[in-house]
Amino acid sequence: MKEILNIVSEYEGNGFILLFYAAALILLLYKEKDRAVRIVIGYLPLLILAFFFLPPFYRLYSRAEGADTYYRILWLVPVTITISYTFVRFFAGSLKRMLVVLCLLITLAGGFVYSGATAARAQNRLHLPQYVLDICDAIMNDADGEITMAAMPADLVPFVRQYDTRILMPYGREMLMPAYRGYYQSVYDAMEGSETVDAVQLVQAEREYGCCYVVLSASKPVKGDLEANGLQLMQTIDGYNIYRDPQGIERADLGG
Repeated sequence: MKEILNIVSEYEGNGFILLFYAAALILLLYKEKDRAVRIVIGYLPLLILAFFFLPPFYRLYSRAEGADTYYRILWLVPVTITISYTFVRFFAGSLKRMLVVLCLLITLAGGFVYSGATAARAQNRLHLPQYVLDICDAIMNDADGEITMAAMPADLVPFVRQYDTRILMPYGREMLMPAYRGYYQSVYDAMEGSETVDAVQLVQAEREYGCCYVVLSASKPVKGDLEANGLQLMQTIDGYNIYRDPQGIERADLGG
């Protein structure tokens, strides 16, 4: 039960929205006469919550899927729908006044998202780091706009496919998710498995996956010489070295 309560405490934010939901749900179950509505946004969510708080169900889920995603069960609970419906349904006589009060309560319960540590001023209309766009453009220019395979550092992976789907990667954002810990991927292991990149290991791994380009942080230590192992330093953009692999490009041109 302690693990479940910890998940709720991490999920609830400052707790106000869940308090609003609890109040709305109680009011709904007490006053709603429509049986279908009571079932869909009343009894069914209660059933989901009952299972959520059952330790045996938590253990069963954790064994099957991993505890890291258990909080997603709460996504099935229609929190905002219940709050909105209840206030509109039972305060229709003074709707304008109640909507103002509700909006004020929600505003006070929330936080200013742009003050968060992960928020940053957009550098372009795509709201992606500009250096990612520059790196992708350099690769696409060299590849003449053709679909190509590139090994990217983990911090670039989530952005690349948002910008250009012609750049394929040997691994995606799943490697950054806790649920995939322990899953072995040779290119990821070569690039991110240790503080120092082994040149021989990386070149061997990226060629197994048919990569034509390799992008590495210029500050990442490399054991050995990537260029002596067949890669060519194409250019450096914002602290990232872009290497082209002639062998990978030749194989791609031959269709293999």
